[in-house]
Amino acid sequence: MITVSGNISDSSGGPLPQANVYFSDRNGNILPSHQGTASNNQGQFEFEGNGAYITASYVGYQKETKPIKRSLDFVLTSNNELKEVEVIGEKPKSIIPVKNNNNLIVAGMVGILLVSASFLFLYKK
Repeated sequence: MITVSGNISDSSGGPLPQANVYFSDRNGNILPSHQGTASNNQGQFEFEGNGAYITASYVGYQKETKPIKRSLDFVLTSNNELKEVEVIGEKPKSIIPVKNNNNLIVAGMVGILLVSASFLFLYKK
């Protein structure tokens, strides 16, 4: 096993926090052992494992693979492939009422009926 440490930054010298760093093959593919870590908020990392190469990657940047050394610094360049990220969230249209009547619980969810300790699942097409 070897302990590897270093820094990951962008082309302007700014740290890349939470960048992935892992032992890989020469093409940057993660090894089956899945040995790796993420950089801290200052772009620094340290971990141990076995391998001949180490790869650093970050969303929106080109990954970089280097032969293994005890101390490695990575400078990742933007790949300009990530043009836009759109996140859409929706508020539920209605709240499902729940009624409790002794041993019978009927949730307003169509298709599920719970009776006593027995569960009967109905599927509505």
